[in-house]
Amino acid sequence: MLVHQAFLRELQGAYTPALSYREEALELARHIGDPEQLVPALIDIACNIERQGDYDRAESYLQECLSIAEHVAGQETRLCRMFACLSYLAIKRGEYPQAISYCQQGIALDESTQRNYKTYHCLLLSYQALAQTLHSPIISEQVRADMQQALELASSLNDQEIMLKVFGSFGEIATLQGDHERARMYAEQALACARQFQSKSEEVWLLSLLSEISIKQGEYQLAETLLHTEANCCVFNY
Repeated sequence: MLVHQAFLRELQGAYTPALSYREEALELARHIGDPEQLVPALIDIACNIERQGDYDRAESYLQECLSIAEHVAGQETRLCRMFACLSYLAIKRGEYPQAISYCQQGIALDESTQRNYKTYHCLLLSYQALAQTLHSPIISEQVRADMQQALELASSLNDQEIMLKVFGSFGEIATLQGDHERARMYAEQALACARQFQSKSEEVWLLSLLSEISIKQGEYQLAETLLHTEANCCVFNY
């Protein structure tokens, strides 16, 4: 019941009210002490907090979850999800080698189980491509291959949250390459997904990226408008 209430509020973009339900569900899972309940409760609360922009707190829950799930059989799907989340948080903190390591662990786990978790494999590939580009701006054949495979998987899934993450990552990669038209295309697609998914922290990130692209293209008035929108979004978010 608590998880259902939280999920309904998150669908409406009401992450702060949903968090109280997630915290109650986590407290109950801790009391029961069953890893099958504790692991998903920790992941869910970490994802809620991440969407509100509190990356350090989100990581603390994920690290606790990882320490439990690694010793419980049948947690491969959740482990892949955790590695994807941890890589994303590492990118946000500028820890690119760590992000790459998380991606490699998640991809290796997915491939070793042969269960083909498309959702998390897609995210891990896109985060790996972004982290490698941020760490070393030279675009390798491996990065291109990761991007192509991630895009194919994202298209087959037709999941707005996945498309948001993938297009956002590709927008950053194209910006680093100096391909501003392609960067704008990806960032605008990701922004549309963020607004549909009502993820304010992602909307702030993408508005900032679009303003950066606009400045590099000499579109200063558009950049100013985007920065004002970003500021208003930040006020609403916090």
